[in-house]
Formats: sequence, structure tokens, C-alpha cells
Amino acid sequence: MGDISLIFPSGSSFYEMAPILGEVEKLLFLDDHDRMDQGAREELKAVKLQLKEELVDTKRGTDKALASLQEALSQIETLRNENEAFQSQIVKLEERMDYETLLAMRNPQGDEEEEENEDALATSVGGMSVGETSDMADD
Repeated sequence: MGDISLIFPSGSSFYEMAPILGEVEKLLFLDDHDRMDQGAREELKAVKLQLKEELVDTKRGTDKALASLQEALSQIETLRNENEAFQSQIVKLEERMDYETLLAMRNPQGDEEEEENEDALATSVGGMSVGETSDMADD
């Protein structure tokens, strides 16, 4: 194992940092369990436990985010299907409007004739026109 004191020149700054560097050295050389005191071991265990808990929390958060994402994707798929159905209805309505427009252009008096036909149908009763008797309908 290395001696950390070789990295720093001898001087007052080294002596001020010596306690900190000693702790760093203990953590850097974890294979040397003889040099690690009980406090450092407990601290290391606590850090490992905290990291495991954070990992579990992160996984839970990831699972929740994944579930939310899957729900959103399902909603998007539903909306996409509804949109396709609406688009199909729109196309059918546009085709019908185009057809009705063509009919109106080909027969500009079609509306008047249609109204006359509707009026005639409304005045007929049981297949007989108003004013017609049953013996006239038999002829």
C-alpha cells in the first residue's frame, strides 16, 4: 500500500490535513481491514445501506414512471383509434356532401320537385290522394 505522505511536501499544510488524509487513506485501502477501525467499518456499512435504500427508491420511482408511461401510451393508442374512426366518418360525410352538391348542380330545380313530392306524399292517405274515393282508387 502507498504512503499518502509522499504525495505532499512536508510543511504546515500537510500536518493540518493529516487527520483528514488518514481517514481518506483508510477508505482508499479497504482491502487492509486491519487498518480500518470499527467506526470506519460502521460508517462504510451505513453508506452501503443508504446506497441500497436509494437504489431501491430509485427502482420504485422507475417502476412508477414506467407504469405511468405505459398508461399514457395506452391512452395515446385509444385516442389514435378514436381519431381514425372520426377521420373515417369525416371522409364519409365529405363524400356525401360532394354527392349532394353534384346532384344540386345537375338538377337545380330538384329542391322544388322534391318539395312537391313531399307535399303530395303528405296529402295522400293510405295510398289514396285527398279527394279520391275508395271506388275511384280501385279503378
